[in-house]
Amino acid sequence: MTNQNFKIDIKKVHWIDDEMGALDRCAHGNINVIIGNESMMQRDNWWNLSAAGLHLLRTLFENHTSNHQVGDVLVPFEGHHLDHHPNSRVHIETGGAYDLGSNWWVEHDNDNVRLITPNQAITLPWIVYKNEVLKLVNAVEYLFNNSEDRILPDDEYDKVAYFKFWSEWHELKNKVELKNTHNTQ
Repeated sequence: MTNQNFKIDIKKVHWIDDEMGALDRCAHGNINVIIGNESMMQRDNWWNLSAAGLHLLRTLFENHTSNHQVGDVLVPFEGHHLDHHPNSRVHIETGGAYDLGSNWWVEHDNDNVRLITPNQAITLPWIVYKNEVLKLVNAVEYLFNNSEDRILPDDEYDKVAYFKFWSEWHELKNKVELKNTHNTQ
């Protein structure tokens, strides 16, 4: 199967508001996710790309199904709060707007990934899926790495959540790189 079965078309990645400056700790942007012949989102909407990046990184190693969700939706709309508990990963709350965003199910089958939408299901090699996910992840990282340092939250709870978010992000990305290394040897 070709890469055209799953594509993340990145239009723009940016901070939501220049007035917030370094207080904005979340990448936003305009993307379109295409699964098979289906566009999963409206091209003219702005999405929470930091949250989408973490959710999609999680789907590289976990199923995302109605019984096991890696997030409320894979690509949430704007606005979120990072929630966490001791010994747990970050949960990204979308301000009560759980149905605002784009979602599909992800199931792993050996070296393949099955993407299930309300209208279709496609199967593609894990490596093809991974490459599209990393395209978005790398675009988000590029924004952070080429902007002024973000100002950390004053609230200790929010600060811990922010660090847990990035810790999991980097852990998952490193896990992908390790898997790549093992697969090429």
